[in-house]
Amino acid sequence: MKILVRLPNWLGDMVMSVGFLKQLEEAWPDAEISVIVKEGLQSLLSFFPKTTHHFVFSKKKYKGLKGAYRFGKTIAAKEKFDLFICLPDSLSAAVMGFASGAKIRIGYNKELRNIFLTKSFARRKHIHRVEEYADLLNLFLNRNPLPVSVRLKSNGSINGQIIVNINSEAS
Repeated sequence: MKILVRLPNWLGDMVMSVGFLKQLEEAWPDAEISVIVKEGLQSLLSFFPKTTHHFVFSKKKYKGLKGAYRFGKTIAAKEKFDLFICLPDSLSAAVMGFASGAKIRIGYNKELRNIFLTKSFARRKHIHRVEEYADLLNLFLNRNPLPVSVRLKSNGSINGQIIVNINSEAS
């Protein structure tokens, strides 16, 4: 199985998706999992669970819904996916998944996204964003919620201390 995940656009939300990616990997251990990441956040992926492809989306280059559609088509030209999972709530993210040509496209009900998703789900209220991402997978798999945690991989240490560099660009 080949799975494509549209990661959230914001740094904090993207970090909170790590638990979801780990559960996705556990649900399909032999799957190839690829991600769409907003330009500027791709360096964080070295701290994330292993993924096959990183498709970097530039909002400057691919503006609006038409841009999201064109970007999805560029993905479709490179890879064929069985499953697309849309973590952001935006309509453009669902359009991108539709254009990717994935056979099954899932996400939460919001902003008329149902038109572009093959399965959409109602979001449970009053749960943390970490649980919200994992819950989308649980709803799709029709299983009870599993405990979820966020653990970033460490890619280096100095004198036994773990070094995590979140933003190394100067303003």
